[in-house]
Amino acid sequence: MALPFLAGLMAGILFVYFHADSWSAQHQAANSALIKRLGTMELDTGTFFWYVLRKRLAVLWTLAILATTFAGMVTTYLFVFWAGISAGVMASTLVLQFGIKGGILFAGGLLPQYLCYIPAFLMMFAWCMRVYLQLYGGEYSAYQEEEGGRRKRLIPTILIVHGVVITGVFLESYVNPNFIAEILKIF
Repeated sequence: MALPFLAGLMAGILFVYFHADSWSAQHQAANSALIKRLGTMELDTGTFFWYVLRKRLAVLWTLAILATTFAGMVTTYLFVFWAGISAGVMASTLVLQFGIKGGILFAGGLLPQYLCYIPAFLMMFAWCMRVYLQLYGGEYSAYQEEEGGRRKRLIPTILIVHGVVITGVFLESYVNPNFIAEILKIF
């Protein structure tokens, strides 16, 4: 999964690099005002928790459903590529507009929830590949296990992934806003 993610990351960085001139002039003032407003904003953490939970579980369930289709492997790789593009665009834009402070803001926006999300999504990608190979393995049919053993391994894995993602959502909703508030004090 590292290759499609790094390819997407590079694509996101290059996109921002080639569009930096037109973006920078138009959005610099608006983004500075947004950063200042974020520093004074009050967040309803309960509502935010349910919002983030819906978003993260929708991604998990979409990946799980798509893994059962013939296009399951392709969609998993496309998701990882898209995640790389998103990270590249976000990091590049913040660093371009705010320098080292933007890099710190980007890193602070990822912590601590991504300490849960990264392992959870790696487990989810492995689960998707396993489901796909069991359903459409063809020449890899030796990879398939007996029917009972397959269910015993797939169900606990998906439950563990959900538990880790929910832990990440809790951290994103209740802990991360405090990190961001502290980081925004340097702006």
